[in-house]
Parts: sequence; C-alpha cells; structure tokens
Amino acid sequence: MKYILLILLSATKFVAAVPIASANFDFTVFETILFTSLSGVFGVFIFTFLSDKFLLLWKYFYQNSIVEKYIDQLFKRLFNPNDNPKKKFTFSNKMIIRVKSKAGLIGLCIITPILLSIPLGTFLAYRFFPNHKRTLLYLTSSVVCWSIILSLSLNKIF
Repeated sequence: MKYILLILLSATKFVAAVPIASANFDFTVFETILFTSLSGVFGVFIFTFLSDKFLLLWKYFYQNSIVEKYIDQLFKRLFNPNDNPKKKFTFSNKMIIRVKSKAGLIGLCIITPILLSIPLGTFLAYRFFPNHKRTLLYLTSSVVCWSIILSLSLNKIF
C-alpha cells in the first residue's frame, strides 16, 4: 500500500515524494532515484495522454459556447460600459507567463517537478508548445535529473 501511495505522489507532486521515500521508507539513494524517477516519468506519460484529451474537450465546449459568450459581452458593453471586469493576474499566472516567454519549453520543463506539479506542468507544456517534438523528452529528462539532485542532496541531510 505504501508503494502505491508513493507512486501516486511521485506522479503528481514530485517534490514531496523524494523526501518521503528517503526518510520515511528508508530507501537507499539508488532506490529513491529509481523509484521516484520511474513514478514521475509514469506520471508524465499519463498526464500527456490526459492533457491531450482535456484539450480536445476544452476546445469542444469552448467552441460550442463561444457565441453565447460574445452575445453576453456585447450586452454588458452596451448597457454597462464601465462595468467590464479586468483580468486578475495572480503570482502563479505571472510566473508561468514569464517562464514561457523568457525560458520557453526548457524553462517550463525545468520548473515542472519542483515548483509546479507534474499534471499542471505537463498540461501547460502541451498547451503552450503543442507541436513541439521534444516536449515529452524534456519533461522526462527533467524528472530524472531532479530525482537525482534531490535524492543525493537529501542523502547528505538524512
């Protein structure tokens, strides 16, 4: 049961799984690297497939309701011109846009396992760079590299 929980944690919130594997489960450095890397890569593959399906559903529902949105916006502008709500930019939205514009796909893949979660990072990578052939390679490489870095650094702490 603990292995299934660790697989699910590594596949979703990667940065939390490495310390748990090291400290709580008493894995060696090699076991921690192997287990968290394989689970994280598994998560990248699963969420790559799911993000593809989610984007198709999003486009389907967005395209079917686009006429209603424009009609609502038109009536709001005609009858309440000063009542248009402004977009709210949160810290995470600003960070994602900054990384996308300055660092591109590689920067997004680097921060995915640590700052973002694997599902969110995979979705954003395929949302912003849909036809990029190396997206899956960069995401899996990032997960493996962060697994090695975190496992070796946590080995010195514990």
